[in-house]
Amino acid sequence: MIVQRILISATVIPEYTENPTRFYVYNILLALTSVGGNILALYLGYHSNKIAGKKPINKIAGFYLIYLILTLLINIGCLSINIRDYWIILFPISQNVFGFAVSFILVFLLSPVIITHLDKLSNYNLKSMVTLLSLLFVVLPTLFGKDLFSFSEGKSILWVAYLFFAGYFIKRFNLVNRYKNRFVQLIISGLILSVLVVVMTKVSMYVHGNTSTVNRFSVPWSLFSVYYSVSLLIFGETINNKFNFLSLCFKNISNYLLSVLILVNWPAMNHIISERYKVSFFTSSIKWILGIILLTMLYLVISSILCFLVFLFQKTTLYKKIESKLMVSDRTQLIEKLLYLKEWINKRRRLFFVAIFFYIFTIMQMFLLLDYKTPNAAILSILTIFTKRQTQLFLNVIIIMGFFILLFLVIKRFWYTFTFTLILDMLLTISTILKIKFRQEPILPSDLVFLSDINELLSMISPMIIIVVLIAIVVLTIATGIIQHRASKNYKLEISGKRRFINIFLLLVLFSGVFLVNHPNSPSNILFKFFRIDPQFYDQKGGAAVNGPLIQFISNIDVKVMVPPPDYSKKSIQKIMEKYEEIGNNINDQRNDWAEDQTVIFLLSESFSDPSRLPNITLKADPIPIFKSISSQTAHGIMLSSAYGGGTANMEWQTLTGMDMSNLDATLPTPYTQLVNKQDKIPSVLNLFDETVAIHPYWGSFYNRTNVFKKLGFDKFHYLESSDGFKHTEKIEKNPYVSDESAYNETLDVINSNSNGNKTQFIQLTTMQNHMPYSNYYEQNEFDHKGTVVTKENYEVMNTYLKGLSYSDEALKNFIKEIDDIKRPITLVFYGDHLPGIYNKNNLEEEPLLFQETDYFIYNNKFLDERKDHEETSFVSPYVFSALAFEKANIKVTPFYALLTQVSENIPATTNDPNSSSQNSFNGQKIFVNDKNEVLDDNSLSNKQKELLSDYLLIQYDLVAGQQYSADWASKKVVK
Repeated sequence: MIVQRILISATVIPEYTENPTRFYVYNILLALTSVGGNILALYLGYHSNKIAGKKPINKIAGFYLIYLILTLLINIGCLSINIRDYWIILFPISQNVFGFAVSFILVFLLSPVIITHLDKLSNYNLKSMVTLLSLLFVVLPTLFGKDLFSFSEGKSILWVAYLFFAGYFIKRFNLVNRYKNRFVQLIISGLILSVLVVVMTKVSMYVHGNTSTVNRFSVPWSLFSVYYSVSLLIFGETINNKFNFLSLCFKNISNYLLSVLILVNWPAMNHIISERYKVSFFTSSIKWILGIILLTMLYLVISSILCFLVFLFQKTTLYKKIESKLMVSDRTQLIEKLLYLKEWINKRRRLFFVAIFFYIFTIMQMFLLLDYKTPNAAILSILTIFTKRQTQLFLNVIIIMGFFILLFLVIKRFWYTFTFTLILDMLLTISTILKIKFRQEPILPSDLVFLSDINELLSMISPMIIIVVLIAIVVLTIATGIIQHRASKNYKLEISGKRRFINIFLLLVLFSGVFLVNHPNSPSNILFKFFRIDPQFYDQKGGAAVNGPLIQFISNIDVKVMVPPPDYSKKSIQKIMEKYEEIGNNINDQRNDWAEDQTVIFLLSESFSDPSRLPNITLKADPIPIFKSISSQTAHGIMLSSAYGGGTANMEWQTLTGMDMSNLDATLPTPYTQLVNKQDKIPSVLNLFDETVAIHPYWGSFYNRTNVFKKLGFDKFHYLESSDGFKHTEKIEKNPYVSDESAYNETLDVINSNSNGNKTQFIQLTTMQNHMPYSNYYEQNEFDHKGTVVTKENYEVMNTYLKGLSYSDEALKNFIKEIDDIKRPITLVFYGDHLPGIYNKNNLEEEPLLFQETDYFIYNNKFLDERKDHEETSFVSPYVFSALAFEKANIKVTPFYALLTQVSENIPATTNDPNSSSQNSFNGQKIFVNDKNEVLDDNSLSNKQKELLSDYLLIQYDLVAGQQYSADWASKKVVK
């Protein structure tokens, strides 16, 4: 059974046309190991006489308890925090994960009844029944090659019952002793299965042109598999009778059997084995065989350890106590336990009613926050909540009930507690809906500071809404007072003072976890992951709709911006400012004054990167030859993205502010939504320009850009639903996103709008054409690739992405031509924000840094040709792009950008360690990467580099988390 699981889940299935020998070995092994379940069922029937006259139901409690222990141990060992796994742990039958085990146990429970009736049959009748059943269940399906009775690969109860019957038959007629040449029979039966694999391969290739019917006779219910299974049982019993290998007690055999069954079927275990070991067996046959052997040994060792741990636990008093509570020996005892459960629930029914009420209330909250414009969409939204949001709903209810019980324990008044909890939840709902209406984001903890100016807040809300809310609160309060007075006896809290105090203390300790919810691997963080909570910091509105406004609010409590440097003070910041005033003057002595019509463009090209730099891939054609040609003639290199597959807004934030993401705390993965709204002043590259425009051919609410760009100081923001509109919205074929060419045309309109040429101009452009998903948008696609860097499932996806890159390349060519024709100084910073999230996870784990490296260049238009030029290749972080752009344009800098210039020239590029946070779920450990793509740490820096890094860290902390002593200094404009 172990080898079969390894072959199915941990081995790449060999192709006959590529490696016939390995194909035969694989399928012969599959045939010879497909009978594990058969042997167990035959064994149960063979030894059924030991069960006769006993009550197998007494064993069920022990089986279930062993199963709980084993699955919990495996799940913890696999670090699985998927709530579905824990549902399976408690209710294994509900998900049909253990089909064979369920059938086996049901037959085991029914075995006394079955044996009683079989013992009454005469030998003649028994033989006739075996013959008839074998003809129906084995011979006919083998002849027709069809699973006529839905045996489901030998997992159905009908098939297990037949094998139990066959095992009983073998024991009753003493076939073990009457069976001649047992070892020879075993070899012959195995050879027949093996030869049939070879023969059926040839037949299948001849008839069908493929190997689709190679396993026709390798299924558990084929005549040849049954013959092989019976031979194995008889040979095994012969050996056992001679050497008494299976003299272990029933409990130990059960433990080991359950260990193996759970190991080979448990989803988390299979996922880990499949992800970690599947590809490594692909290249070498020897490595492939060794991999199967090693994994088999690993399974055997783990199952033995688990069995031993269960054996030790079974000796404890706790185990025996739990087993006695769960044990049911007859119908009367089962009814007693159910009645006890009913009584326990009845005593606490009021708490259950409160939980049900807030469950329904939370559904209403989620529904109100979803976007739906038609009745059908509304119905679909409700179905989505019921089918996909149950884990989030349960966590909301758990938190609300925890608060309810805490308050109830404190004030000891049920109805006051209920009404107060309801009013708080209502206010959270109403305020979230109103804030989303005005600002496209829910209520966040940072909004609580506005309560100090409640009059201004109320002035923004319709008086009618305020009146309705106040009336509702008054009515609820009066009604609650009346109900509490009349029903106080029925809802009296009966609990001792000591127990009450302990419960209050424990609940307060549990609620303190909200301050650690974003700390990786903290108990509250694990709890949130367990309930599949994705805070969606990049889309707070969407997060509130998916998680509920309460959980989204809690998710934003634990936000620590940055660890304060030890020597942070006003004096140290003042010293740094003076230092870079002087350095800035020295830099400016070698630079030109700003032109009155200077334009700088930061062009973030969505998911742009060079796939040819990745391992294990060969491209049929280069999708970006124009980009490479332009890059070779100007400053260019590799940019270290903060993440793989996402985090666009984080790239924008770094390029605009000159701040480094890898310096931020782990609890702050998305500055746009978690930081910007908290800052009083936000120095950015925008401060240096007369006119600033942001362009993004998508929704403005995503990453809260409409509010963030206003706070940063953009004069205009062009997005799809903006009041000014977005003029150029053309798309390419079936691609749902606005094309790069359209985005460039929108940008050219903005550049040309400065017709007088008397304003410096900054433009931030973020494209969307190559955003995921990539769903075969283009009818004619000449791009193709080979290699394992992309899985088979993503083969067409990759080709679509390559075609999209080609369109981007052509659009870039035209854009460069257009800006070259403009008779004003223009400097363009072009970069890809991150790689698309379509690559093979195995390659990702082997070289994670490589998958965070995108491409960039910095280009001066022809009007600036006579200026200073740089053509070197370098590794950079996005936060230094502004300094590099000013250097490329050879224009003067302020002291803050003098600091960034020094950082770009003297400190290696930095990013989050991809081994700790590849998906940017939190900020990982900071690493340095030099121009040779070598990873360094702090200790590798020289004293001069460490001093420079310290200066930069102090300024960043001061600006994003400190007292902002340097905010005005960092916001200075360049004197022209």
